[in-house]
Amino acid sequence: MDLGQDWGALNRILYPRRKTKGSSQSPHVFIAHHADRTLRIVGDRDELLYATGTPLGEATAAAGSDRKTVAIDIVEMDRALNECLKSDGGIYDQGRDLRNVLSVTKGRLPAVTEHFLFTALRAWWGKFLPSHFGIYLHLEGTEPHDARTLLLIFRKGELTEFDEPDLSAVSQERRADLSEVVKVLRERYRVPVQGFAMNRADFQEWSEAGDTSHTWKNVAKALRHDRLQLVPFRFSLAAVLGSRGIFSV
Repeated sequence: MDLGQDWGALNRILYPRRKTKGSSQSPHVFIAHHADRTLRIVGDRDELLYATGTPLGEATAAAGSDRKTVAIDIVEMDRALNECLKSDGGIYDQGRDLRNVLSVTKGRLPAVTEHFLFTALRAWWGKFLPSHFGIYLHLEGTEPHDARTLLLIFRKGELTEFDEPDLSAVSQERRADLSEVVKVLRERYRVPVQGFAMNRADFQEWSEAGDTSHTWKNVAKALRHDRLQLVPFRFSLAAVLGSRGIFSV
């Protein structure tokens, strides 16, 4: 059984939205257009429902001055898509490349900070991992139904599959044992799988903080105080995480 590419699960776990007081409106409105004609518009204002097909200037005005309008010509988008599809990477990396291409040519897309986990995998952590591997995140909540799981499969350093794994065929007894879950995933997807179990609130805090020395110090501290478990436990990996927390600057 292959994993899918569940962007919803990926974003809910790796890029959780911060809960803020007041409005939850998006600060951006996205417009796809050809020449002066609006083809598609994405935003959270009711007025935008009637902007499709209108001149670009009218659609931009409907977005309002309090939003940042990101308008991209469909010809430019198609050109960038064709370039990114030539890459050997998976769909996640192609999406990242697409954003980079459009940002370089126009500089209009909102900046997105790479998750600290991916930054580590592309740099220092990736040097210690095989070419094909999986990372299983088990995030525990205050209640059993609050738990979240995510399996990330990397092949030749590229993220190719990501989804919440289907464990419905696994007995309840084995599902309760994280080492058994990791063993099932390793056998099913035929790649080494490293499991990480931690508090969901801790992981969300680290994700929001990003790839900073403070984040890795907190990761190392959680590992020392058994708030972060490695399954299976590998001393070399624990040492690398611990040293990262000590020597990060």
